[in-house]
Amino acid sequence: MKFSEDITELAKALAKAQNSLKNPNNTANNPYFKSKYAPLPDVLNDIRPILSENGISVVQSPVTDGAGSTGVETMLLHTSGQYILTDPYFLKPVKNDPQTAGGAITYARRYALNAVLGISGEEDDDGNSASAKNELNPQNKATKQAASRLGQQQTDPRDKPYQYTPKEQQNTAIQNPNACSACGGSVTEAECKYSMTNFNRILCRTCQRGFAHR
Repeated sequence: MKFSEDITELAKALAKAQNSLKNPNNTANNPYFKSKYAPLPDVLNDIRPILSENGISVVQSPVTDGAGSTGVETMLLHTSGQYILTDPYFLKPVKNDPQTAGGAITYARRYALNAVLGISGEEDDDGNSASAKNELNPQNKATKQAASRLGQQQTDPRDKPYQYTPKEQQNTAIQNPNACSACGGSVTEAECKYSMTNFNRILCRTCQRGFAHR
């Protein structure tokens, strides 16, 4: 944060204002986390008269970091000329379009304003929404699901010996339907399907690598 050389008058005024400020009513619904919050217009309508009575005004300016993140800087100004300027609060929008950027700015304004004034416009969920935010990203969700599958100590049905059809046996000219046509080793169902698709013959994983490099 940045401050004017002296903030004595601003500190007195802010302390007096905070004595009158109340947490805004949470009237809007967040469908993602099934919670409620106070929208920015409601917050502004609640705080402006009280701040004005104490000689305080608020300035919030959109900023970017040059790397795709959008945010705001929040300044509290006093009639004495004293000020407090917060560090930028950055968010990275999922999409790079004006609507998404505007939504991110509104979100950042609301959170930054509540924080600098010491009020709360959100239901306290003990950090659950922050911990679960990556679930909203399909790529992160898919990665998590894949990791979960890798950690499961279960028998994969693809590892069962594949029962070839007579046509497959004829095409590969093998006597043992569970054997690699090149080395005679055992072949799983997944290996069989892959090798039939790519090599038109039954091959174990080791022989598949050999044929792939020919």
